[in-house]
Amino acid sequence: MPLARVARAALLAAFLASAAAAKKKAPKRGSACATLTPDGWRASLQGRDALVLFVTASCPHCRVLEPTFEALCAAFRNEEGVVLGIVDGTKHEALVDSQAVYGFPHLKWYPRREHSVAKGEIYQGERVEGEILAFVNERAGTRVAAPSRRAAEQRFDGRVRELDGFVDEFFVHFRLPVGYVEASQREVIAKVERRLGAMRRPEERTSADYYMATMEGVLADGAGHVEHERARLQRLVDDGALGDEKAELMRRRLSVLRAFAAALAKHPPPRRRAAEVAAQGEVTEVTRDDRRRHLEELPRAALVDLVLALQEACPEADALAANAADAG
Repeated sequence: MPLARVARAALLAAFLASAAAAKKKAPKRGSACATLTPDGWRASLQGRDALVLFVTASCPHCRVLEPTFEALCAAFRNEEGVVLGIVDGTKHEALVDSQAVYGFPHLKWYPRREHSVAKGEIYQGERVEGEILAFVNERAGTRVAAPSRRAAEQRFDGRVRELDGFVDEFFVHFRLPVGYVEASQREVIAKVERRLGAMRRPEERTSADYYMATMEGVLADGAGHVEHERARLQRLVDDGALGDEKAELMRRRLSVLRAFAAALAKHPPPRRRAAEVAAQGEVTEVTRDDRRRHLEELPRAALVDLVLALQEACPEADALAANAADAG
């Protein structure tokens, strides 16, 4: 064989070997999903069927879908001919634009091509585990079984204990002068949102979103929102028409609502006369001086009761108690 042909054959073999290695070493997101970037896009998808999830950090619906997609990534981990990957649209806007992605979360299917990457097609099915699994099995010709949940997820009941403390604090603020209740409770919601930003477990982030939504519901509809929401979710579960994933989500939300019900039982909102509400009006921002002035105006027994309740409900209450003592 002429030397030139030998050299070309060697170069081709080296190229194919490096491409195969690149596919097998596609960077991972979390425990199972491939993290897809512009640099590794072609090497990761070429020669394999691929399902790609496009997300952004600020998208709440992305946080809901990601745990399901992570479980599917783990289920297909040993399928050499299939890759499930995630594109972070916040970091890779050019890649998102090149794939004609205009909303998030966005799922696209890329059928196998040996020497190029196919044009993706939008996944049109329901975004639930069973539907996505059946879609990939049908398109890729695989027979992957439904993934089992991680042990930590199986134990997770929807409650985040730190956030339960914020729920207590939220209801304690009903004891403040009526015009200051909503502004103080919105500060508690802001604390939950800040805590959400530091959470890493997707299921905890989903629950934190629901803690905030329930607090917003109480602000909009009153304390009766908790029981109304509990009854609504319980009917959905009892009807038996929900899929396994949605039923589990409803059960976790019911668990969160039990924390709200317990806090509401300990700190029921006082009955306000309409004239009292109209006279005090509504305050949109509560300053430190405002709190000090209203604490000084409270009868001593009511002040002691409020401080003790705050100490029980939230770790920041010790500082409030010290401030109240200084004011006396």
